[in-house]
Amino acid sequence: MKIGLMHFRSGFTDGVSLEMDKQKTVLEEMGHEVVFVCGELQSGEGIEIPLLHLLEPRNERLSRNGFGSLEDFTTEEYEEELNDLAYLIESQVTRVILEHQIEMLIVHNLFSLGLNLAAAKGLSRAIEKTEIRAMAHHHDFYWERAKFSRPTLSVVNRFLSSFFPPNSKNVTHGVINSLAQKELLRKRNLSSVIIPNVMDFNQPPWLLDEFNNDLRERLGIGANDLVFLQATRILPRKAIELAFEFIRVFYEEQFPKVQGGTRLYTDRKIDGKSALHFVLCGLTEEMDKEYLKEMKALARQMPYSCHFVPQLFSQRRNQDPKTYSLWDAYTLADIVTFPSVQEGWGNQLLEAVFAKKTVVGYEYPVFRSDILPKGLQIVSLGKNAQIGENGLYELDRLTYSQAAESLFNLITDYPESLRLVERNFSLGARHFSYEVLKKNLNLVLEGVEWE
Repeated sequence: MKIGLMHFRSGFTDGVSLEMDKQKTVLEEMGHEVVFVCGELQSGEGIEIPLLHLLEPRNERLSRNGFGSLEDFTTEEYEEELNDLAYLIESQVTRVILEHQIEMLIVHNLFSLGLNLAAAKGLSRAIEKTEIRAMAHHHDFYWERAKFSRPTLSVVNRFLSSFFPPNSKNVTHGVINSLAQKELLRKRNLSSVIIPNVMDFNQPPWLLDEFNNDLRERLGIGANDLVFLQATRILPRKAIELAFEFIRVFYEEQFPKVQGGTRLYTDRKIDGKSALHFVLCGLTEEMDKEYLKEMKALARQMPYSCHFVPQLFSQRRNQDPKTYSLWDAYTLADIVTFPSVQEGWGNQLLEAVFAKKTVVGYEYPVFRSDILPKGLQIVSLGKNAQIGENGLYELDRLTYSQAAESLFNLITDYPESLRLVERNFSLGARHFSYEVLKKNLNLVLEGVEWE
């Protein structure tokens, strides 16, 4: 079967792009032909329909007016522009389906978030017109985001109700966690299968090699310096301010004791000459540039070194100019921070588990409902973050101090550190492997009715 994987973009380091790559690999192993159909293709492999992109100028204008302040249109003009754009997208998607003889679509987030209203309608109409089978794979829903929950116009509300997601005989639904499954049934009376984020636990480990062994030197990090890594995108729900503050408390209260001479599970020897670094390698969306500025301002207040280096990392290694894969970043890390307060699932958590790294993380709702019961262990920042007067998330000092002490006790206990990361790896391989993804995709492709 020829299957089209659809999204706003592909080939980037955001979670949806990474999951699409994994689905492509598994589907091809199952004998299917797979092609990306996206608004932007960083790798150039696939079919590009620019009108699907988040930042396509007409969509950006519609989104700004539809979820902010209506400034560029009258109400009638807005609806006409929205429907005109939807018709164009319908025509282009229909042509791609027919010309490339695509037999099934797996649609990532185009029917989930209100990021491109016209694309959702146009794609829905193209599916109806061609009668192609489709699965809408929902990583997030618009009702989970404050921005999309308060539209400016009634027509936007109608689009959200009709196409996010559509109720169509040709479209089945997949979600990535049990909370989303329950919400989709409650809000839209739509059944779905859970397809969680996965990892290829059979791939070679991410190790230092000839390509990446200069990475510490490029960043000015010594061989025996302690490195915390934040590999997610930089956006508000990732609550990276919690990581900055946690590392500050750890630096002040526990790092001097670590410098007494500690052999880490990563085989690094921390001593009095060792420094502490926080590396942030994730990209920032245009809409989140103000948050990035806030994080850089916060970084300047920290007593340890911070490195914002998204320009050094991409989905794959490149030689000219030299950029590293996202996986190379994990060879730097001794500890991975994952302070997100909201996640559909949590790619970086699985990446850290595969890389056999200690994780300091916040217990966001899906972590508690779908991941913690599987037995994965992290150094916990609790579940009681609040938004402070400055608009950023906060935790009380006791929570930070207790987590810092827990991390100290763990990383200074060499056998226990190794036991924890090895156990997490085994649990990840059991519950979140490509084999699990293959089983779930088979359910979709065989057209099973879900309760």
